[in-house]
Amino acid sequence: MIIAKWFKSRNVGALLGLVGVLTVAGCVSTTESSRATEEVQTQSPRRPLVIAHRGASGYLPEHTLEAYIRGMEMGADFVEPDLVMTKDGVLVARHENEISDTTNVASVFPDRKTTKVIEDAKVTGWFVEDFTLAEVKKLKAKQRLAFRPQMDQQAFLVPTLAEIIDAVDQYNTKHGKKIGIIPEIKHSTYFRSVGLNIEKELLRVLAEKTWSQKLDQVYIQSFEVGNLRELAATTKYSLVQLLGDPKESPYDLKSKKITYRDMVTNEGLREIRKYAMALGPYKKYLVVENNAKDDSLVANDVLKNARLLDFRIFPYTFRNESFFILKPLTDPMKEYEFFYKLGVDGVFSDFPDTAVKALKAVESVLN
Repeated sequence: MIIAKWFKSRNVGALLGLVGVLTVAGCVSTTESSRATEEVQTQSPRRPLVIAHRGASGYLPEHTLEAYIRGMEMGADFVEPDLVMTKDGVLVARHENEISDTTNVASVFPDRKTTKVIEDAKVTGWFVEDFTLAEVKKLKAKQRLAFRPQMDQQAFLVPTLAEIIDAVDQYNTKHGKKIGIIPEIKHSTYFRSVGLNIEKELLRVLAEKTWSQKLDQVYIQSFEVGNLRELAATTKYSLVQLLGDPKESPYDLKSKKITYRDMVTNEGLREIRKYAMALGPYKKYLVVENNAKDDSLVANDVLKNARLLDFRIFPYTFRNESFFILKPLTDPMKEYEFFYKLGVDGVFSDFPDTAVKALKAVESVLN
C-alpha cells in the first residue's frame, strides 16, 4: 500500500519512508534531513521516463539511427547513445571503443587489428580511435548479441552524435514531441590519454545543434567521476553518475580505492550530490533478491537514502529475455511493475515498447 501511494504521489511516499531511512542513515545530520524533507515535500509527482537503451536495441542493432528512431516510435522519452571518438575527433555511437563486436571492421580492415591496454585490461581488436570518420562510415553495424535478430544483410551504419541529434530533432518537429538524449561518455580518462577529449566535443556539438538551450532534454552520464565534476563546474546540464559493479571502482578513482559500493553509502551519496543530480545504478543496487517462489522482490534502502538528497534514479538495464530478469520474477511486465511502484524516475530499456506498456498498466491501476 505504501509503495502504491509513493508512485501515485511521490511527496507522500517519500515522507512515509523518512522514519525508516533516518534509522538506517544515522550519519545524516538533523539539518540535512530537515532540508531534504522540505525539498521532497515541494516536489511534484513525476511520470517515470522510458529511456531507449542504445535505441530499441532489443529489436535492431544497437546504436544505429534505425534503433533510435524505432525507440522513439515505441514511446521512449529519451534515447541513449554511448559516445566514443574517431581518430579525427568525431563523436560516434558505439558501446565500446573496440568495435569488432558491433561492426564488420574485421573484414573491411583486417590489417588494423592490434592490442591495447584499456583501463588496465589488455584488449585485442579494432579500435575506433584508430580510424577516421570516413573509414568508420565504410563499416556496417551489426547485432552484438547472438540470441537477438542478426539482420546482417541490412546496411546499418555507425551514426555520429550530430546525426543522432538531427534524427531526434526531425522526429520531435514532425510529431510535436520533446524527446531528449542521455549520452554516456565512454572511457573518458583513456581517450584523454590519447589526445581525444569527448567532453569538449560533446559540449561543442550540443551547442552547435542549439541543444544548449534545451537543458530539460539532456542528461550526460558517465561511470567515471572526474569528468562529471568538471562538467558540473562548467555547464548547466543534468549529470548522471553511473554505478558499476559494487566491488569495482570508477577508473579515475581506482588509485584511491573508492568502490561503487562506497559511493552508495550515505557519505558517498552526499559526495555525488555535489556534482550530479541523478544516479544510474544497476537495478540490483535497489533490491535484495528474494529466493522464495513467490513473485516479489524486497527493496533495500539505497533508493530511500538517495531520495533524502533529492536524487533522481534511473536503473539499468531492463530486457525482455527471462535470463536478464531479477529472480524470482520471470516476466518483464512484473519486473517493470515492481520498479515503477518502487518509485524510480525512469528505466533504461532495450525494449521501450514493453516499458511503455507496463507503465500504462501500472498507471491505470493506481489512478
